[in-house]
Amino acid sequence: MAKARDFIHFLIDYGGAPRRARVTVAALLSKEGLKCGDLTHDDLIELFIKHHVQIEAVARSKIERGDISRDGATVSSEDLTPNAGRFGQLWPPGNRRDL
Repeated sequence: MAKARDFIHFLIDYGGAPRRARVTVAALLSKEGLKCGDLTHDDLIELFIKHHVQIEAVARSKIERGDISRDGATVSSEDLTPNAGRFGQLWPPGNRRDL
């Protein structure tokens, strides 16, 4: 696992071979409701470890669908927190308040 700018890169086993994947730093921060303040590299790795099961499941699903680039499968904020940043979906379905 390595951090390069805006991504945490990792390998997952798929079909008996390692496949490249990455998760955006923004996705990790969004998952925890944090902003990119004074987080260290170690803090980001801890967030990855905390959520690695979900992150790897999303990456594996993307690989199965062929949704990959030369850098591998990319897990984004939208993948980890589907309602993050989407207009009109500020509350979970069924809990939306009418304004």
